[in-house]
Amino acid sequence: MKKIRRIFAVLLSLAMVLGMSMTTFAAGSSESPFNSNITITNLAVDDNTTVNVFKAVYLNEDENEWVVADWAKDYITLDATNNKYTITNPAGLGTNVPEKPDYTEKTNETSVLYR
Repeated sequence: MKKIRRIFAVLLSLAMVLGMSMTTFAAGSSESPFNSNITITNLAVDDNTTVNVFKAVYLNEDENEWVVADWAKDYITLDATNNKYTITNPAGLGTNVPEKPDYTEKTNETSVLYR
């Protein structure tokens, strides 16, 4: 009788451990799956360079759609035939960026990687 109680105790504890591990595997990642890298190359060697990054097109994760920023709507259009965004006026886009960039990097390297 004592052996049967011990076996049941071991089986019960094993079931509890396995049951808790199931919820651990079900937990999702807190990072967004929509990450990408931007690499800027051919910067001046040994010269301090400031690179500003602006979000002209960004992903709205709540609605799962790409959105053109308000300040860039006059310069970027969506081609409905191939679902690609096209910059229609690069000069206008460059002169109408907001005062504050979304990301700034100062470097004296020849390339910069944004994550």
